[in-house]
Amino acid sequence: MFNSDQFINKFYRYINLLLFIMIDHHAKIASELSNIDYLKQPKNNLGVMIYD
Repeated sequence: MFNSDQFINKFYRYINLLLFIMIDHHAKIASELSNIDYLKQPKNNLGVMIYD
């Protein structure tokens, strides 16, 4: 007998895990890119002045 509730439960857990990994990976890439941009920016840039 095919248990649809169990399947749906596993399916949603899998999707949640996948989304979490994607979002986490994206956040890491975004932070790395922003760090690189931060280092490349000239010191008179408004974005750098806010952080200083």
